[in-house]
Amino acid sequence: QDHSALSPPLLLCDEIYSGLRNVAFNLMPRTLIREGLVSALEELTCKLEKNTDIKFYFNNYGVESRLSSEIESALFRISQEITANIVKHSKAKNANIDIASDYNNVGLTITWDGEGFDPKLLEHSKGFGWKNINTRLNQVSGNIMIDSSKEKDFTVVMVEIPVKMKRNYGKAS
Repeated sequence: QDHSALSPPLLLCDEIYSGLRNVAFNLMPRTLIREGLVSALEELTCKLEKNTDIKFYFNNYGVESRLSSEIESALFRISQEITANIVKHSKAKNANIDIASDYNNVGLTITWDGEGFDPKLLEHSKGFGWKNINTRLNQVSGNIMIDSSKEKDFTVVMVEIPVKMKRNYGKAS
């Protein structure tokens, strides 16, 4: 477009819009876009392992196909939020990120040792993290179950989302 005809306020709006588009695009990891959820979770696990004192493990149980971009994005963002809270609050030494799938559902299970918490406190949470998780789950008709308490030194978060498989990983045949 020829920007010379735009007035200064419109030019500023155009620059702000372009900047916001770039920020939004950069929020989506390239690995997630190009290679899918499994590769993105592997990469996340490696980064967490490298940059924290927590031993992170990743396991894939049956996710052999790409999922819809909405589901992949939701599961990745939920994983980021939960692992950020593990690092920030749990004093964990070990954490697992497991993904499993059949033709009807995909499940994400994140477990860790360290300090637990009362899941009922999340109902009244004013933090953006829990709200973001719920928003993403609502967008993909997902459910979450949390097993934790202050008395436990182990926490389990399970997410389940109904799916339709998209395409196989690897080379097209």
